[in-house]
Amino acid sequence: MQPADYSYHIGMFFPVTQAVSLRAGTNEQLVLCYSDLCFQFYLVDQGMIPPKYLANNYSNNCYSDFQVLLPVLCKIGGHANKVREILFLSDFPTIRPSDCNEGVQTGFSILVKEPTKDSILLYNNAPFINNSFRSDSERILVQLLTNYVAIKSQISLLSGIANYIVPKSYETEQKKRVISDFKEHINSFNLDNILSSLKVTIWDHYHTKIGDDDTYSVYKCVEIADDSVVLDGYLKSLIGVGENCIHRSLHYGGYFERYPTGVYSGSQLELEKEKILSAYSKEEHMAYLFFEQLEKQKQASAELGKWRSFLNKVDHKLHENYQVNKICPLSEGFLYNFKNKLTQLNEHLYSLQFLPTLKIIITGDILTKQLTLKYSSRYYYQQSEKLYYNTIGEIFEVLRNTYHIVLISGDVRGADKVALKYARENMIDIIFFPSIKLGREDLSSYFEMAKGVDRLFITKNLDSYINQNFIKVAKELDIPIKFIDTTN
Repeated sequence: MQPADYSYHIGMFFPVTQAVSLRAGTNEQLVLCYSDLCFQFYLVDQGMIPPKYLANNYSNNCYSDFQVLLPVLCKIGGHANKVREILFLSDFPTIRPSDCNEGVQTGFSILVKEPTKDSILLYNNAPFINNSFRSDSERILVQLLTNYVAIKSQISLLSGIANYIVPKSYETEQKKRVISDFKEHINSFNLDNILSSLKVTIWDHYHTKIGDDDTYSVYKCVEIADDSVVLDGYLKSLIGVGENCIHRSLHYGGYFERYPTGVYSGSQLELEKEKILSAYSKEEHMAYLFFEQLEKQKQASAELGKWRSFLNKVDHKLHENYQVNKICPLSEGFLYNFKNKLTQLNEHLYSLQFLPTLKIIITGDILTKQLTLKYSSRYYYQQSEKLYYNTIGEIFEVLRNTYHIVLISGDVRGADKVALKYARENMIDIIFFPSIKLGREDLSSYFEMAKGVDRLFITKNLDSYINQNFIKVAKELDIPIKFIDTTN
């Protein structure tokens, strides 16, 4: 089989419980992939899925961090158009901006930008998003999912810091864990060994100012070979790691008694070590760690608000623009229904790839002006929706025997919204125009939706400007028009 028979798609993995086998005698999972402006379901062998992502492991941290929306990249093709390879975006290492100069490991990774609005999915150090997808819509979806993973990862990290010590922890096992962690940290240092590499250098500087006080400054530089000490604030402060001014005198054109300068050695160096050792206290070290952690938690809590705001924006775009939450309701009932449909229609689903594609629009207001005036109640409108739901369902089912149906939908009121509901509930492919605005005068949006459409189904409400405009556009594009008849 040629490589061209395979294609890569971005999508979402939805764990299926073992109790809900999708097909009798099989062990498969469900992936919803985005392709050519519509979502399609694909099957993936359970053996390809890391155990931590299976539904029976909901207690795993990945579900508390990433909920059940698990962004994936799939290689699809071959017999029955199944998933051949699957990569989970949440498994990619998160690269901080400061790490970029050190290079990125070969393979997939996520370059996090701060503040994260457009994180980059990388493959072998090169942006994967720029040249791997055909449509702008696909690129945007990859961008949103990449941001989703990067932001979730950052929130998880900050939440761990912000909630490390909480008031209730003093009455739970968390108290023991925190103290144990701090003890382990303190005991990991051997101060005698650390001070064996101590180097102390003293130098001075005389600064003359004409007409002003002269300045005499003495500086002390303390160095340690063990860099881990620099990460511990208490030891860094105790030893005095770094450069510090230890003396400064001002005098107008005067004389300064100079300090001895040079590198400490012999008894002078040993005296400096003894001074540090005698000043060290494990109790003070423990207290310092507690206060330092509380300060970190304060900063992390402030950061969390920013990152959660970013997440809300990404989540809103993901669900509004791609209808992720509406396409696949994650309930046991849905999975059981899907299992039954897949069992009954497996041969039909397989045959879809051999059926000709028929792109259709189902639209139009479902109430005339007269009926709206006579029956203004919400109840009557809901009854009308039910009537159209049944009629539109019959249209779909008749066409599905001959065609691979793709519904073109703008999620507009009336028949469009009813058709969209039926398509979502009955595994019919959808091309979304969720943000489209159908105006009275401007026909550009109508042409955009109708481009490439094979058939228009529309209600008989000729009072509606939406109906009138769609009919005009269909006639201009030579699209066959069928009126929806609910009287039969």
